[in-house]
Amino acid sequence: MLASVIALVAVSGDVRSETKTGVAVPEFTAGDYTLRVEATRGVKKWRSVTGNLSLRPLNSDFDDGLGHPYYGWTDVDFQGLGAAMDATATSSKSRDPENPGVLAASIPPGMDALAKYLRVPSSGGTVMLLVGTVSNRKETRRARDGGGIALLAQAWETGCIVGEWVSHGVFHGAEGSFRLCARNAGK
Repeated sequence: MLASVIALVAVSGDVRSETKTGVAVPEFTAGDYTLRVEATRGVKKWRSVTGNLSLRPLNSDFDDGLGHPYYGWTDVDFQGLGAAMDATATSSKSRDPENPGVLAASIPPGMDALAKYLRVPSSGGTVMLLVGTVSNRKETRRARDGGGIALLAQAWETGCIVGEWVSHGVFHGAEGSFRLCARNAGK
């Protein structure tokens, strides 16, 4: 459902950018973060977990035509919260830049209807992180089957990025909210 309409394109490296309406759009940068996630829908509703998430710049030699600027990994157990994580997809803990556990992407400009559907500030720079999806693997980068999740950055709140995490792929499970706070941004 959701995955069939999300295109992966370049993400700017700015910490914050503004839309044409002047609303700050949260953007991820390289660094180490504390990630708190809570299931707000599904069988494990209201359960939460806190862990680590790291993002690193991708080497300029990495070019899949989709312009991903960051890769990373996380130790957060989304499956333990009821998310549909596919065992055949890349592990969310993978630190391999070509097959990362976490991969940055954005909603392309002109996709305002999709941005509104996802309840994010705008298309054209609204950033999401793909976690444990088949899209994270080099050989299946454009695939949309399987499981995994997308972290959708929706707002800034007390210096942290907040938003929702949703299913990304044909398998669906729990979904919820997240709070991502930088420990060493720009590393």
